[in-house]
Amino acid sequence: MVVKVMPTIENINIRHIMQKAVAENAIIIDVRSAEEFRRGHIPMAMHMSLSDIQQGRFKLPRGRTLILYCDSGANSLKAARILAGYGYKTMNAVGGIQQYDKELTVGRQ
Repeated sequence: MVVKVMPTIENINIRHIMQKAVAENAIIIDVRSAEEFRRGHIPMAMHMSLSDIQQGRFKLPRGRTLILYCDSGANSLKAARILAGYGYKTMNAVGGIQQYDKELTVGRQ
């Protein structure tokens, strides 16, 4: 019998995302839609939609921690689990951008 073990995903509070990214030399990934990303995202974040991740359309450096966020934290958890399944170290930002209380970057893709 083969037992598949789900990788552990560390959850962090979205309000600490910048400090955690600096401390871990992590890549911040916004998994919302491209339009939502353009309207406002966390500074230093790159965009990669959940659907791209689900379809395996991503190329990310190995050996770097990935911190994922979305609107509320649910879709970023899905994305974190998928990427962890590919062997990436991932963290999920709980609360999503709805709970982020600092200035957002607007317009950059």
